[in-house]
Formats: sequence, structure tokens, C-alpha cells
Amino acid sequence: MVDELNALDAIARRIDSMRSGLPGNGSDGDLATVTRCTPLSKDARARATSLREKAKTLPEPLDFDVGTASADLSMCVTCANDVTDSCTDGREHMASANKDYAKVKW
Repeated sequence: MVDELNALDAIARRIDSMRSGLPGNGSDGDLATVTRCTPLSKDARARATSLREKAKTLPEPLDFDVGTASADLSMCVTCANDVTDSCTDGREHMASANKDYAKVKW
């Protein structure tokens, strides 16, 4: 599941690179960027929701780390300009998940 978080983060970073072409912050955005971002975001949000459900089956504290990171990243992968806090929070929880993954006794 940590790999799935990393994949979501990669999508979030890809969307982040598109943000300057998205509407908001005084910009109307451009249609081509919105057209590329929308399906990417929709797919990533669905993946984040699925991952959040899977996280409930994980042992503690990994369940919290993965669940919280996926919730934050589901906001981070939206085609909006005001999600930098969610991106930062998601990456912090991902770091915790990576650390805790090694500690969990499977």
C-alpha cells in the first residue's frame, strides 16, 4: 500500500505541474490543461478512496498513516490551486507510513 501512496504522490506532482494552467488565482486557465487534468484527477481520487478503505485493514499505526495520507492526497490530486496544505500533509503522512511499514510485524 505504500507503493500505492507513492503512485498517488507521483500523480499529485504531475497535477501540481499543471496548476499554473488551471483556473484560479486570477487566471482563467487554459482548456487544454483542464482537459488533461480532469480525468487524471478523477482516476487518482478514486484510487485514493479505495486505498483509504484498504487502510482500515492494516495494523496500527499503519492504518492511520495510510488512511490519513490517502485522504490528504485525494485533495491534493484535485484540479484546484488551493490544495498545497493537503499536499504537504499527505507527504508528511506518507513519510510516517514508510517509517512505520518497517516496524509492523506482519
